[in-house]
Amino acid sequence: MVIPCMYDEAQHKILSGGEVLAWIKREAPAGEVERFFLYRHRIHGTFVIARWASDRAMGIFTDFMNLGYTLNITRAQADQFHQRMYAPLSAPEMARKINQGARDYKTDRTREDWEQKEEILQSAGA
Repeated sequence: MVIPCMYDEAQHKILSGGEVLAWIKREAPAGEVERFFLYRHRIHGTFVIARWASDRAMGIFTDFMNLGYTLNITRAQADQFHQRMYAPLSAPEMARKINQGARDYKTDRTREDWEQKEEILQSAGA
């Protein structure tokens, strides 16, 4: 999902150097390399490969790929990087994925709510 973000030093810490950035420089097309950067989200604690939407001075970027809580690139993540780089989703595919994500989120929330209610009922009856 491509949602533009505004760089905020309170939320984003740009990382320099390291194996992940070296890997990005090897894998990304020559004209795109300088647009990529890696940051750590200070609130969530996750590492994210991002791409400047325009000039870095404007501060607008998009999250390209969330690496989670570790800086290790798995084979699946490498494949996902290449898929996003060289065969991006079409608008209908992206809409389907967004809708599926919303359904999954709602399903998980509903399941969690029922589990909490069940625990309360069990503890009240015990």
